[in-house]
Amino acid sequence: MCIEIAKNYSSFTEFYKMEPKAYYAALRNGWLKEFTWLKRAKRENITKEEIVRLAKNYNHASDFKREHPSHYHRAVSMGILNELGFKPKNTSKWTYETCKAEASKYTCQIEFRKACPVAYNISVRNRWINDWLPKTVIIRSDDELLETAKQFENINDLRKKNDTLYCLLLKRELLERTGLQYLRKQWTDEKVRLEATHYDTRIAFQKGSKGAYNYALKNKMLDELFPLIKIAYDD
Repeated sequence: MCIEIAKNYSSFTEFYKMEPKAYYAALRNGWLKEFTWLKRAKRENITKEEIVRLAKNYNHASDFKREHPSHYHRAVSMGILNELGFKPKNTSKWTYETCKAEASKYTCQIEFRKACPVAYNISVRNRWINDWLPKTVIIRSDDELLETAKQFENINDLRKKNDTLYCLLLKRELLERTGLQYLRKQWTDEKVRLEATHYDTRIAFQKGSKGAYNYALKNKMLDELFPLIKIAYDD
């Protein structure tokens, strides 16, 4: 299939741009060297004058890089990027208000730090954090931990809403005493078929959805979901 697709193009660059999945499949399996009709792109001879001319159309270096990556990297290698007059671009979305809004989603500083470390660090650096969230107080009594765990329906719910409590229960070997169970997804043939449509290969399916993959393996569905392609070669 990759051979037939690649025959529609004259260069590796064109093959990559038009059919990236086939290109990466050929690359991964070491087939590209067999596509002898594909030409490699010639190295562009980019001049300083050309870089300066194109750079005048952009205010920010990131925009220039996105539209003309070869010229951008050439400017970097020539050491002239700072001479092109680009304006600094503040890409950080974390202001006082956005950090405060993010912090409001959590009950303690540890949860905030784990879920959104960038906003957390900015909040600490600007000394905003203590105005929004209390410092984490570790519950030291096992009974208190078990009592707090009663607020949750299952272990998945506990981990999602209070990962700190989950870690403490796990560390103190109290998780079984909570009576909480893992909420496991019940796979059916229909659900597995639908899940498999999100992946191109068996390996990607296995890595991305292990539960669905194991169900398909156990029920001998993999050949149906990802049929093996056999290519016959003449002697």
